[in-house]
Amino acid sequence: MSPLAESLEDYLEHLAVERGLSVNTLAAYRRDLVALRDHLHEAGVEEVKAVHGRHLLGWLSSLAASKVSARTQARKQVAMRGFFRWLREEGSIEADPAQGLRLPKATRKLPELLSRREVVAIIEAPGVDTALGLRDTAMLEMMYGTGARVSELVGLRLDQLHLDQGLVLLYGKGNKQRMVPLGDCALVATMAWLESGRPTFAAEAKGRVDRVHVFLNRRGRPL
Repeated sequence: MSPLAESLEDYLEHLAVERGLSVNTLAAYRRDLVALRDHLHEAGVEEVKAVHGRHLLGWLSSLAASKVSARTQARKQVAMRGFFRWLREEGSIEADPAQGLRLPKATRKLPELLSRREVVAIIEAPGVDTALGLRDTAMLEMMYGTGARVSELVGLRLDQLHLDQGLVLLYGKGNKQRMVPLGDCALVATMAWLESGRPTFAAEAKGRVDRVHVFLNRRGRPL
């Protein structure tokens, strides 16, 4: 085993014992650092003291050339930085060759939009033949129709509904209020839940029914 490989194993042991990293995280560190070790070996570098910034830049350049994602490049460089920082702290090297190297910017993946058919399929999935189906359909219709967050939906109170006007009062972040139109589908689904579904769940509460929130669980309590 080369001196570089021995140093790598010592570092991995340090991560496992002193930093208590998980098995999966350690495995990821090992894969990344073994790839670096192999690159340095091909460059004729077998000792940590012989590693220079140009060797590391060559490795990063080879990753970019192989079309490795920016996120993966960033992860590999984090492992590399940690390794050489530890070597510097241990006194194995006098200068850190990774210092000053820039992390590649991780691109943000844009969300994929659902098609109209997919949206309809999701909303229709619960059905309206049971109390549970009526509740979930009403929640999905309201979420889709108003843009309500999940936290706003599960905390929605009866006094926030203005069904005669087709409106719902929502409280967002910072307790900011906004009055939002329900839309015909959400309005019909909500009324069906209140008239036929909610009383079924309320009956299971045995006197402890929640009389405040719109949406209840099977025991008549808030979600």
